[in-house]
Amino acid sequence: MAITVVSNLAVLVALLLLVSRVFRPGARPTPSRVIHREPLSLLGRLRLSGVPGGLLLIATVLGWWSGLVSPVSFGLVGFGLAALLALPVAYTLTPRGIALGRTPPRRWTEFGGVGRQQWGVRLQGVAGGRGMTVWLSGDRGDDDFVLLLRKLVRGSYQGWVDPAAADATQPAMFADGMQRGAVGA
Repeated sequence: MAITVVSNLAVLVALLLLVSRVFRPGARPTPSRVIHREPLSLLGRLRLSGVPGGLLLIATVLGWWSGLVSPVSFGLVGFGLAALLALPVAYTLTPRGIALGRTPPRRWTEFGGVGRQQWGVRLQGVAGGRGMTVWLSGDRGDDDFVLLLRKLVRGSYQGWVDPAAADATQPAMFADGMQRGAVGA
């Protein structure tokens, strides 16, 4: 009986950890204005949650088959995984950082580069820091989003806070709040 309770709790905690990748109840909304909101397609959500969700589902099925996991926990995991794939999730880009779904935003200065991959984009962490994977659908329209990410990461080190102002031909608002004209103007 005690093993069944522990295995049911372990399965439900694993489901909560999987959901916490895109939703954290205590996370505040992004504090600055939104530059762009990129919705995550179904393929992107599958890439985000597919492997850990599949492993959780296999573990739950094996536990249910062996009698260690109750049918209620099995149903909750199935419903939770289906809801995780069905609910809309978006990347929110602000002048200060990026957030996935309802998670705390990460600052642009945490990343040192943007690497394009087949499955999306890898924001590389600086000085041994933790990077971030941005899952994309693989469409041709993703290139504009990748360009915007590159501009925001590069601009964070040059003092720009507005990607539209990162062009040298127009004035920009710098991080210190001062507006400066274009180079040579």
